[in-house]
Amino acid sequence: MKHIHWLAYLLVLFVTGCSAFVETITPQPSTTPFQFTTTTPRPTPSPISLIPTLRPESTTRPATLIPSATIDTTAIAAITRTPARLRSTETVTPTRSPQDACPSPPQGVFAEIFAADVGLKFAIGCPTSPPDSQGQPHLWLVTMQHQTFDHGTMIWLSNVGWYDARVVYVLLDDTTYERYDDTYDSGLDTHTGGDDPPEGMFVPGDALGKVWREQPEVQDTLGFATALPIEIETQMLMLERGEMIYFPPSASVIAFKRGTPSTWSSYNVVVQP
Repeated sequence: MKHIHWLAYLLVLFVTGCSAFVETITPQPSTTPFQFTTTTPRPTPSPISLIPTLRPESTTRPATLIPSATIDTTAIAAITRTPARLRSTETVTPTRSPQDACPSPPQGVFAEIFAADVGLKFAIGCPTSPPDSQGQPHLWLVTMQHQTFDHGTMIWLSNVGWYDARVVYVLLDDTTYERYDDTYDSGLDTHTGGDDPPEGMFVPGDALGKVWREQPEVQDTLGFATALPIEIETQMLMLERGEMIYFPPSASVIAFKRGTPSTWSSYNVVVQP
């Protein structure tokens, strides 16, 4: 009996001790996983457009129509220009059918030339408007520098129709032409000379001079300038495959026809007031 009391006493102590041991264990808090910040993906860069920026509609200046012009038919067919700058004496008779007409025909002096040279529309196309425009084609104001050379002409334009891009045209006596972007910077391009033109001839400057110096074939083909440049504000017509520009000092229109090669032709006009 005595042994039974001892066993009961030991059992009570064992249960009491275990209960105290369990109560002293503090549960550990559960660990919250670290929230990783998701990296914002970098935007895909857009390719740089090589197309000149369109002039905003608010800054475009459609030109006032040139007065109606009478074409000098003794000079209209200046398709081939000789080094002596002789004009063809071939007479062109307008013979255009209704099917040949453009949806929006040229305006002003350009209309007279289209009517007289029946092959021009097929070479240069019809007048066009900016790609995002719903309006009718019209003339564009442009500032022009024109300089004659021993074997051709250089022309600088402040813009090409609605394109806000300065360019330089090089017109050669074989009726081909090249067009170059104007990259001239008066602060960086400080050419100090070194070219020695013959008496009575000139070295071109500014944008024309930069193209003339940096393009050896241009300098070799054109030679030196025969006069100082003329700067005027004039009118330009944009077409599907080229451009036309009016040059008041010589009462002429120059047509640029893009192709392989690109060619140009000049038309003498008589502008009536």
